[in-house]
Amino acid sequence: MGGSLLAIDKDEALVILCYAVLQDICISSAISRAWKEIERKNFGSEDLVCDNLGRHHADLCAECAFCSLKTEQCQGASNLKRTHCSDGIFTNYINPGILAQHRARSLESSPNTQEFYGFETYGGMRTEYWCGRLAAHGCDDYRVALWLQSEYSFFHGGDFPDKICDSTGVQHPTYCAFKSNQCTEYTIQNKKVLRIGCLKDQMYRELSREEGEVEVLLWSQKFLNFTEG
Repeated sequence: MGGSLLAIDKDEALVILCYAVLQDICISSAISRAWKEIERKNFGSEDLVCDNLGRHHADLCAECAFCSLKTEQCQGASNLKRTHCSDGIFTNYINPGILAQHRARSLESSPNTQEFYGFETYGGMRTEYWCGRLAAHGCDDYRVALWLQSEYSFFHGGDFPDKICDSTGVQHPTYCAFKSNQCTEYTIQNKKVLRIGCLKDQMYRELSREEGEVEVLLWSQKFLNFTEG
């Protein structure tokens, strides 16, 4: 695929690629994956996708961010260009059509939408990497912040989707506090704590902001001890 596309006129190749992206389910298309590999030559190993409008295209799945950008470019945003995510401050964004594709696939594979563990991979890296980066660099690290915001925004379960409740009956003050606790439980205890929808007829142990900060600090300390053996 890559060789045949590179062998023809650039404008003609773009028409073929855009037609495939807009007509097919982009996030599961072999053509979109091939296009992503071709573009990788310009952006190296960077999997995060940002554009010149200051947006970070959320990596909800392996192809979601790339398809979000390409869908908008192919729909006529001729001045929209990909940029390196390290070149500035970006706001999370996902093309609505790509978000709909991803949610449809998620519903097919996970019928219970009232609970959510998190993304298996984000930015090409597995959960273990992001847990480690959170412990080492904190909640305000820009890559960590993008990961946290993408996960937080994805889940819409329960009566209060903006609140963060977990499968142990705890309500966390911030998503970073929840992920810190989740990383701690899985890494140290091999226990999966899920985010669940907060329900109005349920009681939760609501943590204060200070207790949430303790969760973040505890994970950082546990991770340091864990890696040092």
